[in-house]
Amino acid sequence: MKKRYKIIREIIETEDTFLQDMIALEDGYIAFCHECSAISSHNKQTIFGRTGNVVCFSKVFYKELVQSALDYMNRSEEDISSAQYDTFVEWDKAISIGDTFLISVL
Repeated sequence: MKKRYKIIREIIETEDTFLQDMIALEDGYIAFCHECSAISSHNKQTIFGRTGNVVCFSKVFYKELVQSALDYMNRSEEDISSAQYDTFVEWDKAISIGDTFLISVL
């Protein structure tokens, strides 16, 4: 169960990093790309055409991901390390991270 909680934290941190990188891509590289005449409009569209959609989805998904695991995210490493199985079962009642993944693909 402790591994599960570490995996949940890693998923949330990875999604946050991905979102920040996509925002940087959208705000920085795409803006500079439009000033670059060496890249054709077609190639710009091919490379960056759906970036806005990805950022929009990622923002919503990240927010829902954090919300679904909020009870866990507020726990300290010490609490998690010292918790017994019954405690994890009780904590899991407040976590709906699996539902977040399922809803995001429907």
